[in-house]
Amino acid sequence: MKTKIILAIAALGVVLLSPGCATRSMNTVEAAQPEGIPNMIADKRIITDPSLSRKVYVVGVNESVTEAGYKKIQVELYNRTRSMKAFTYRVEWFDHEGMIISSPLDNRTPTQIEGGQKRNIAVLATSPKAVDFRFTFLESLKR
Repeated sequence: MKTKIILAIAALGVVLLSPGCATRSMNTVEAAQPEGIPNMIADKRIITDPSLSRKVYVVGVNESVTEAGYKKIQVELYNRTRSMKAFTYRVEWFDHEGMIISSPLDNRTPTQIEGGQKRNIAVLATSPKAVDFRFTFLESLKR
């Protein structure tokens, strides 16, 4: 008799706790046939610190050129965790000879991404001479 009561309580506990383990979902709406098709490229110019890369994943890199001849880069990120992650990023631009193009915007930019969310970071080259880039991501330290 005691065994049946214990099994019934255990089963009830499993049923009650199951919804708490479910992942959060979000509603997303997009066109069934999108007109803007991204030009995703395989890329090794993304540097992420090891701690951050386990939590925030780089899904892909989209590259284009504006009508004025400036290179534009968009990096799609996905937060693998359930909590918000804060990080900084920096983009360095290079000319056709591989030299860094200096810019007043060379500082690290702080940002964050919610748990389980995707986010795009788009940057425009600081000069029409920029032909290549390097993204660096670094996890923000809690103080």
